[in-house]
Amino acid sequence: RPPPLPAMAVLLGKVAAEAGKAAAEAKSKLLGARGAEGFQAPSCRVQVAVTPFGPSMMGLQAYHSSLLLSGMEYSFASAGIVVGTGTQSHNILERYPLETVVIDVGFVQMNPVDFELALRPFFFPETYDLLRKNCNSFTDCALAFLTGARLDARYTYLESLGSAADKHLCLVQLTGYRPNPRSDHFDLEEVVLELGRRRYA
Repeated sequence: RPPPLPAMAVLLGKVAAEAGKAAAEAKSKLLGARGAEGFQAPSCRVQVAVTPFGPSMMGLQAYHSSLLLSGMEYSFASAGIVVGTGTQSHNILERYPLETVVIDVGFVQMNPVDFELALRPFFFPETYDLLRKNCNSFTDCALAFLTGARLDARYTYLESLGSAADKHLCLVQLTGYRPNPRSDHFDLEEVVLELGRRRYA
């Protein structure tokens, strides 16, 4: 039986420390390269990893997503932006790896360090919200920043419905969900616009 929805945020957060250590050496090398004379941003492969979790409700399905930049994984949890390798943040999900899908988006000229620095101000630790500011919000913003594309709406449809229902009727809170007040001012579309301005400034 899958864990209750509020427990997913806790489960996803448990991989933060381990994932951070796994990526520390690679990040250190990138920081060194960034300061080298004549350094140019590398061509990075962009991929999106998606795994369904929990039951399908009336044909609707919840998903966990993350972004891969040349094999380094970036995801968002209660600990903030979590950096790992491969599809590490998906490992805790019961339907991984059989139902995990990795989607190739393309290649971009981007230093992964600059990418992370651009996203971090919008995704601080302890601002995660299961419905309003979650892993899919981060993947959507990251994808828009890198390529101008957006995360397929099928992966966020269920939480969009849940957020609307909770906003107007507080129905979702009956399941144990509690809104995180630290995400109250998060506006996905505004963040996407601001990241776009920074990317092409």
